[in-house]
Amino acid sequence: MLGSSRWTLYKLPKKYAEITGEENSPATRYHSAIGKFFEEPERSKLKTVENVIKALGGEIIIIWDNTDNRESIKERMFKLKKCTTNELIQEISRRAEEMCPPELIKPTYPNCLKNKHKFNAEDIAGLLNNISTKKYKDG
Repeated sequence: MLGSSRWTLYKLPKKYAEITGEENSPATRYHSAIGKFFEEPERSKLKTVENVIKALGGEIIIIWDNTDNRESIKERMFKLKKCTTNELIQEISRRAEEMCPPELIKPTYPNCLKNKHKFNAEDIAGLLNNISTKKYKDG
């Protein structure tokens, strides 16, 4: 790739340094990362890949292949507009139950799982607050 263009192992790292905002760094600082990129691009850091591509005058675009089983944003927005506040709270409570550890839900809302109790907005806010505290992050 380098042999067929105007790039050399000196010019490319120099341009790479400009892109990273480190113009005053010696070009040799990036030789190893750039060399590894050309030898094994799949093992290079994404930032290295992106910066080399930018240095060569290109841009990086990521496309996900598994989008067929996901709803489009337009479909989700349409469904959201049709939802009532109560339906939104029920959906959030369902998701909160899925993401919360059972040891957190049972002491706080002991009848929740047995009686299919749905959380109200205050319950959800409190539950999410509990999850974000250090107590539950560390286990």
